[in-house]
Amino acid sequence: MGSPRPFVAPPHTGKDAATAFSATLCPVAPARPSASVRRKKALRKTPDGLPVHSFQTLLRHLATRCRNTCAMKSEQGETTFAQITEASPLHARALKLLTM
Repeated sequence: MGSPRPFVAPPHTGKDAATAFSATLCPVAPARPSASVRRKKALRKTPDGLPVHSFQTLLRHLATRCRNTCAMKSEQGETTFAQITEASPLHARALKLLTM
């Protein structure tokens, strides 16, 4: 007795072929974005008015805040103090979320 023949699906053409092929890859329907996601994409702003960022651009923006050590020389000697750049609304929101 010979080995069984492999199953061969009937040939598809055009749009049917793409539909049949995609159906075999993943049986789950693609997610549909919610109304709030569509609004964010259209406006490129969050509900509280901050710009929408990818993770990389968010990190790049957050990296702009820094602490500078300043030194002043006088007759009494050298005095140093720290100067922290002012937080943008996005910095403030991120810090608030991190400290919750």
